[in-house]
Amino acid sequence: MSNYNEIKAVIIGGTHGMGFATARALVDGGAQLIITGSNPHKVVEASNALGERARVIVSDITSMADIIKLRKEVEEEMGAIDFLHVNAGMA
Repeated sequence: MSNYNEIKAVIIGGTHGMGFATARALVDGGAQLIITGSNPHKVVEASNALGERARVIVSDITSMADIIKLRKEVEEEMGAIDFLHVNAGMA
């Protein structure tokens, strides 16, 4: 399946649940991703599961410094993006 080839996506809160399922579908379809999560253990798990098409980083959406850093990383690595999924939340 390659229906997402050349798609560049960012998923905030993509290390588990619905965000991870979205990441899996995009990676399986050929997209290039940057995914964030605030739990370092979950970041490692997601990175191992998704492989080289996904860059998974620790980033806390409640931290303005992390948001600024993420913007810079996305801009440097991807330039413009095609898809943004803001999936962060607390239960």
